[in-house]
Formats: sequence, structure tokens, C-alpha cells
Amino acid sequence: MEISIRKSSDESNHICDSYRDGKWIIYHCKSCPDYERRISWETGAVTVKGSNPSIQHCGQHIPAEYMHALTASN
Repeated sequence: MEISIRKSSDESNHICDSYRDGKWIIYHCKSCPDYERRISWETGAVTVKGSNPSIQHCGQHIPAEYMHALTASN
């Protein structure tokens, strides 16, 4: 499963890092220390803290168990 936050073409985009904590995929922004977006992979519920409407945050989460497919070579 891949969960993404959409990226716009605006120049005020910040790319977020993500990790999984239980049922939540959590996104943090290196440029906005108070920004946090949580998405429940079970229910799709979303919570956001420290959001600035003039900044579009984007990122994706690829579960660790699928990362080998991106780095495996034949």
C-alpha cells in the first residue's frame, strides 16, 4: 500500500519525511518543525497540526517491507 500527499506545481512546496507508528502514517517537514500530518491506514482518518495554508506539504510513504523492491537488482 502506498499513501501519498499530493504535490502541487506551486513553488511553496515542502517535501515531508514519513514513518509508520502503529495504525498511523506520520509525516514531518524539515522546514516546518511544528508541522505534522497523520493518516490512519486503517480508516483513512487525517489529522494535521501546524499547517500553514500558503505552504503545500507533500510526501509519500512506502512500507519498509516493500523497500527491497526499489533497491533490488537482477
